[in-house]
Amino acid sequence: ELCKDITWSCVGFPERGAKDSTLWIGTEGAHTPCHLDSYGCNMVAQLYGKKMWLLFDPSESNNLSPTRVPYEESSVYSNINFACTCHHFPDIKKARCVILEPGDILYVPNHWWHYVENVTSAISVNTWVPVISDNESRVDESLVKCFITSIVKELDVTDINQILNPNERDLTEFRTKYNIDELSYCVHNVKKVQSENKTKKINVEYLNDFTIPTESLHNIIKKLRKCKIPQEIKVPDNKTLTIKHLINAFCHP
Repeated sequence: ELCKDITWSCVGFPERGAKDSTLWIGTEGAHTPCHLDSYGCNMVAQLYGKKMWLLFDPSESNNLSPTRVPYEESSVYSNINFACTCHHFPDIKKARCVILEPGDILYVPNHWWHYVENVTSAISVNTWVPVISDNESRVDESLVKCFITSIVKELDVTDINQILNPNERDLTEFRTKYNIDELSYCVHNVKKVQSENKTKKINVEYLNDFTIPTESLHNIIKKLRKCKIPQEIKVPDNKTLTIKHLINAFCHP
């Protein structure tokens, strides 16, 4: 019954439903590290509780210290830990912060950075809507995957655990031919989409739109909850650091 109730028709996507959506359930303080999604734009609907979104446009990428470690195909992470407010943060003038409440819908444009944290226990649902540039992004991500795969095949389990996200552990079993075939397929799709180049106009008549104002990141951080317990920092060994630097040198977004 719940699946039947999930529809994105109110924001112009009547064809998207439960099978195209992800349900997020978490307790107070649960958070996701700051990252950008490799594909699509993101539509998020808050169902229960409150959730804070800290957003940065793509022009701030270098300030956010992007890294491909831990590696995950669909995400590029930031080295900055926004969960601990005692850390030093870059001087970003145009950050955006919003707290979603039940009934709110947030649109996150393609490749926008975001840190998300539950202000209370919260439930939300989202859908990633494909965009034309996804096909080019898949080529980029396929090249990164080829590079990462060639490296992790030579590492022991301990180093692999430092380099790969848990959902990418099967990467060690991928054959080179599989990666090359995938890359060829992605390149073919780019050429196909470029020849079609179709766009879709979306009409939404009954939503009240609201653009999140920008403010200094330092001002936003002052408003966030303070760290009560100092975090233990685990320092990677020199070998892991060298591998991480190598990956970021070749795969910087």
